[in-house]
Amino acid sequence: MQNYFLHPDLSARATLGRAAVDPTLKMIDAFRAKGMKIAWVQWGIDEYDLTHLLSPSFLYGFSSNKTRDDSSFCTEMGFVANGTIDAGKKLCRGSWNAHQYGPLYDSYLEGLKLGTDFYFNKNTLSGLWGTTTPFEMWLHDTRVTTLFFGGVNTD
Repeated sequence: MQNYFLHPDLSARATLGRAAVDPTLKMIDAFRAKGMKIAWVQWGIDEYDLTHLLSPSFLYGFSSNKTRDDSSFCTEMGFVANGTIDAGKKLCRGSWNAHQYGPLYDSYLEGLKLGTDFYFNKNTLSGLWGTTTPFEMWLHDTRVTTLFFGGVNTD
């Protein structure tokens, strides 16, 4: 549930995704109140992913201009919100568009302070796809065996 997918300036038609924010926040608050850990697993592509892991067909699938090869992951997106926010590089680690959307970002920062929340970058459609993803290793190391999935793409 990142800015790239939900912010009205980047995804105007994502009204159902934005409608899922409040129920997701309620779920997070309830889980935290019970002492449960919150794992944020989101897109966060880096240079290594671009040069060693992502296939040309996958890069093409995320291209905004199918006639050029310079519009996929980690390409500059320009400014949004009437020119007040630098969207950064598309779904690239640390960019504004890759942050959690709106109040979800505030909730994430609160969870970091509380020590309940953890963040994991992913470079495929799933944070559990591949061999020894950071999320998978964290699950193993912390011995977490039960997961509840929330958000807009939990299929």
